[in-house]
Formats: sequence, C-alpha cells, structure tokens
Amino acid sequence: MASTRLVQNTFIGGEIAETALGRTDLEKYYKSLLRVENFVLKNLGGAENRPGSQFVAYAKYQDGRLFRFKTMYSTAGDAYVLEIGDMYIRFFYNGAPYLSGGTPLEISTPYPHTAVFDLHFAQIGDILHIAHGKHAQRQLRNNGGLFAFSTTIFNPPPTEPITFFPQSNITPGATSGAGVTFLLGTASILVTSNIGQQITNNAGAGRAAIISITDTTHVVADIIEAFPNTNLIPTGSWYVTGNFNATLTIPAGGEKPVGKIVTLTVNNALFDATMLGMFIKANSGQYKITAINSNISVQATILGEASASGAVGPGS
Repeated sequence: MASTRLVQNTFIGGEIAETALGRTDLEKYYKSLLRVENFVLKNLGGAENRPGSQFVAYAKYQDGRLFRFKTMYSTAGDAYVLEIGDMYIRFFYNGAPYLSGGTPLEISTPYPHTAVFDLHFAQIGDILHIAHGKHAQRQLRNNGGLFAFSTTIFNPPPTEPITFFPQSNITPGATSGAGVTFLLGTASILVTSNIGQQITNNAGAGRAAIISITDTTHVVADIIEAFPNTNLIPTGSWYVTGNFNATLTIPAGGEKPVGKIVTLTVNNALFDATMLGMFIKANSGQYKITAINSNISVQATILGEASASGAVGPGS
C-alpha cells in the first residue's frame, strides 16, 4: 500500500490553539504545530534545540517561596545574573555564585516573594532601576563589581502646580456672571500677579477666573462655575490655582550649568516666605528657590538647564 508523506517546511505559526484545530481553511494552520517542546522557533521558520542548562547552586529558600532571575549587564561588557527572592537579591557571575568575603553576596530588599514577578526594570549604564506599585522606586548600582541598593532620589522630586490657600476669607458678590466683585477679608492677599488664576470654592461648587484687582480688598472675576450662594467663604475653604501673571527674568548665564546659584526676578510682586524650597520651571529649565530676596526676587539653584536666558512669560 502506498504511503503519503507530508512535508512542512516552516513552523513560523508557532503553537496552534486547540480551538483552531479544525481550521484547515486557514493558511497559518499549515505553518503551525500542535505542541513545541524543547525547541526554539526561528524567525525564518526553522526550529532548533533549546540551549541546555547547568546546575550552579540552590536558590536561597527551598520551601516554595517564589524567586526570579534577572540579567544585569555592565558597561565593562560582562553580565551578572540576579536571583531576586523573598526580601533579597543574590548574584551569579561566570557560572558561579558571586562571592564577597568568601560567602555569596546578598543584598536585602523590601520585596516579599509574592511581589517579585510584579517588579519592573529599566537599566541605564551601570544602574538598574526597579519599580513596584507598592514600594518606592529603587536602584541597584554596579560599581566595578561592588553593588549598592538604594531608594531613588528624584531631583527635583515629583511636582505639581502650586495650590494656594490664601490666609483670608472671601465673599462672592453674585453666584454667577461675568465681572463679579469678590470681597477679601485680608488686605493685599491677592495682587496683580494673581490675575488669570482661578478662585475655587473647596467647600462646594464655585469657580471664578480673576480678571482684575480693584483695590487691596476687592478683586473682579468671571464666574465659570456657579457658587451656591453669596455667603462668606472662610479661610481654608477656598484656594487659588494657575500660572502667575508675571514675567520671569533669567539673567545672562543663568540658564546653566546644573548646580549654579542664580538670581531670578519677576515684574510683579509674587514671592513670599512660603515659597522657600519650591520649584520654578521656565524655558524647559528647573530651579529650586533657596532664598527669598524680596517679593520680586529670589535666589535659586539650577536643577535642569534652561534653553535660554532672558524674559519668560506666564506659562513658559
């Protein structure tokens, strides 16, 4: 009896799902396999035996606690295999445990064994950054085979636009409309640099954009979300957000280098003692306020180089 031999010259389809076993009408069906075990499929369709493995050492714990491996490369061209387990990292190098003082090098971590497969990694140079949703970001630094594990310090730290809670009560002159006058209980709490910012009622509905300063206790604003009434809003129950109405001047040479201390000035009264330690972003540069000279001048340290010096308008 004659026999028929079918030739399959590509396995590029990989393993086919059981639910597709009857789909002989699909072209990919004839390029797939029911099961692939101990083979590595190649991009051009072939298959080759998977690499073998070699016993090097037992994991730290043999009681079922989870662990994983991660390769860490160095700029010197070599690589280390990390064993990341229950609150620890161990190291392997050149097919053997990496030793320190005759014992396997081990670093303590905050990650329980149930979290190791939720870790995310990114390596830059000789620093491996490690992130987890329930832990502060860490970094593992390789300095010529000497490893250090530490919490990542961001400079500047994560920031957001300033939200000011002025030390004053405020009373809206109407619940809605444009050009509404607001009465302030404390004089000069809102000034020219606040024009364009928004007043928000933190105790309920109500939001208004400041359009002008009438005098030290009255400002005019367009209401963009109606207030429930015209009752006094006490101190701490309202706040101001948005870019300041002021032009910042970066002096010549004040755009770089990182670490340099410069004097920044504005054209409208803006700065006060509460802003010490805050950050200014201008022309793609970042500055940290280290001293308040006056309400229009501060000393600041460059944390990120600016693209240029000179005048910088609001929002830039």
